[in-house]
Amino acid sequence: LQFLYFIGLEKKKMTLGPALLIAASLVTNAVSPSNRTINWYVSISGNASLNEANAAAVREHISLFSQLQLAWEPGMPPNGSLAGWNDEAGVNEWLSVYKPLGVPIIPVVVNMVNATAFRELYADPTGYGNQLVSIGKRYGFAGFNFDYEPQDPTDTHAQDYANFLKAVNAILVANGFTLSIWVAQWSAALNQYGVLADSGIQYLQDMETYGGQPMPTMLGYLNSYVGAVKSARGSPAQAGVGLGPYEVTYWNPANVQSFIHNATSLGVVNLDIFRLLMDGVNDWPPAYWWGILGQFMSGEI
Repeated sequence: LQFLYFIGLEKKKMTLGPALLIAASLVTNAVSPSNRTINWYVSISGNASLNEANAAAVREHISLFSQLQLAWEPGMPPNGSLAGWNDEAGVNEWLSVYKPLGVPIIPVVVNMVNATAFRELYADPTGYGNQLVSIGKRYGFAGFNFDYEPQDPTDTHAQDYANFLKAVNAILVANGFTLSIWVAQWSAALNQYGVLADSGIQYLQDMETYGGQPMPTMLGYLNSYVGAVKSARGSPAQAGVGLGPYEVTYWNPANVQSFIHNATSLGVVNLDIFRLLMDGVNDWPPAYWWGILGQFMSGEI
């Protein structure tokens, strides 16, 4: 980046500080609002009242929900088995709350940290992909999400992961389903963004920009992450940006707004929110986020 400059959003009569540093040469990458999406991670609760409260938030802000990534514990065990999805009664109990909202549902089917166990899935990607197709058709899902976060530092095989993703994704796409994965800088299996994007999946979802680090650190990561995907694929469209509204140290209205503005200036079209939780205590996201996310969807930022 040869030079940086500050942008003030005059329309909002707001002066934003250093968090709004962006590269002038990248502003032309901003995308049409019609292409923008916001995906929301939501944990399915055994508490029916909490599920209803989360659903009520979706109804109230329906224009800000492009997809729901629903995390149901029996459907994402640590060994990667998909057997839990045979429990139709269990699935339909919560699906009856979320499906009527009319928002595409993308369940999390992989929530694994054991690299050895995860690599066992590589033996039969065709069988695994076909199982997902059967599950998707049975329940009317739009796609699936993998949240593989290897805690084993020896798992440096991003290409092996990408090969598995490519095989599974081909089966899903042929049957009308999508696939997305979470990625992060801290794992050598997850930080080869171009390699993983080359698998052809719908998008990557990063975990480094949740808000737990100072703005300059997150902006530096944002630039390198989006740049890597664009370099590999010719477009930043697969570079989903994760945001964690539960973080309070560095997030505030100005920083959230300016960070999203930086992302859209790089050509980012997808935000991934971790997570929706309207439990009367945490209530994520905080109220001010709704208006800023509305600005993202409308193209104001």
